[in-house]
Amino acid sequence: MWRPPYSRSPASNLRPICRARRFWAYGGDFGSRENHDANFNINGIINPDRSLKPAAAEAKHVFQPLEIAQPRPGENFFTVRNRNFFVSTDEYVFEWRITSSMGATLGGGTFEVPRTEAGACTECRVGYKAPRPESGVDYWLDIVYRLKEDKPYALRGFEAGRYQFALPAAAPVRAAAARSAVVSRTERSVTLTAGNVTATVDAATGYLSGYAVRGRELMRSPLVPNFWRASTDNDRRGWRTRERMGAWRTMPERLKLESLNAADGAVTAVVCGGGVRLALRYRLAADGELAVSYDLRIADTLPEPLRIGLQALWSGALDRYVYCGRGPGENYADRKEGSLFGVYSGSTADFSPAYIYPQECGNRCDIRYLQLAGKGGGVVFAGRQPLCVSVWPCTQEALDAAEHTHEIVRLDDAWLVNVDCAQAGVGGTDSWSVKSRPSKAYRLLEKHYGYEFVIAPAGTPADAARTSRRVAYKNE
Repeated sequence: MWRPPYSRSPASNLRPICRARRFWAYGGDFGSRENHDANFNINGIINPDRSLKPAAAEAKHVFQPLEIAQPRPGENFFTVRNRNFFVSTDEYVFEWRITSSMGATLGGGTFEVPRTEAGACTECRVGYKAPRPESGVDYWLDIVYRLKEDKPYALRGFEAGRYQFALPAAAPVRAAAARSAVVSRTERSVTLTAGNVTATVDAATGYLSGYAVRGRELMRSPLVPNFWRASTDNDRRGWRTRERMGAWRTMPERLKLESLNAADGAVTAVVCGGGVRLALRYRLAADGELAVSYDLRIADTLPEPLRIGLQALWSGALDRYVYCGRGPGENYADRKEGSLFGVYSGSTADFSPAYIYPQECGNRCDIRYLQLAGKGGGVVFAGRQPLCVSVWPCTQEALDAAEHTHEIVRLDDAWLVNVDCAQAGVGGTDSWSVKSRPSKAYRLLEKHYGYEFVIAPAGTPADAARTSRRVAYKNE
């Protein structure tokens, strides 16, 4: 279904709360608590108010009318297959554009495609020139085709489809090791200090508990492990993750500090419990870049987790975001082909969409860096390999506990930031049985995971991009 069937008049399904508050109601909210399917029929890719759900981008990509491929990578020739049943490629205007992970547009133009009838295939030349690659920078060629004339369903200029191709990149060159930070230790904490940055590790837990720039503390809670997610509809109704792998929901509470060592400008903490061993290493360089390394070992007896990552609360003053990765909207491991690489920005309050039944949301895949900034500066999380990130105005527990959007308890002057190695896909072969779980390629079935990222001051998007270049990102 392309939109919920009962929502012919959006206002009729909006239920007022405390005069000004409204929310989308569903089965069980209208008096009867029996004989209903709750939010089950709020499916499809369009909301009752006709706004697009995040999955719409993936649907558009999969169903787009043309298929464009580059049979010989690095060459300017492309094949175009017309998937339409009746119209030719003369319906479209074709454009190209080259962008980089530094946020720059390096060229663009139009090109011609020979008239190709429905169901036919042709070859065309795109007159771009690949940029001379610089170390630590990624480049992408976007090919876009738009409607040439107005149609009953869309106006002239509407983007009918888009493809993206990675261009050659130079091998990353890892910056020379900077001078180590000064380490000081008390009974309660270990402090790393370098230049204008102070990083604090809690001596009782082994977790990063502070990151201050010029005396301004940006963290609002420790950076702690997270193996769970607020249940999606498929998690809750389908493969029932709480029953199958609920041990991961409370696993962070069972992890206890086994060892804490500080030497050579770095702190290494090992936490264990419940069949899990996690080693965390924090190294602060003289330029204020804090490298966080994560090494997880999982006992064979444990089920698969839903997430491998770390989360913390950060200052609510960081009200703008910029990131380099797949976007512009939410995407997941098994729902990301319609989310193309680029540099995207906006208000932090708009980072994550609100589902009618609150659940896991807002993830972005294949992230090089995420910058959060506001008045007085900002911070960047830059991966040494692709990251998954999300930013919420609430805790994961609050998201998981709510059944309607107005029930979500929001944070006071803070954002919850997830910086993850990986997260299970969203699945959906069906939504009522174990078949709803992701296919094996998108589940977290390994017993060893590791990743590394850098936290650094970044007042501008350019600062964030430069930090990403220095950390020797590898797209693996």
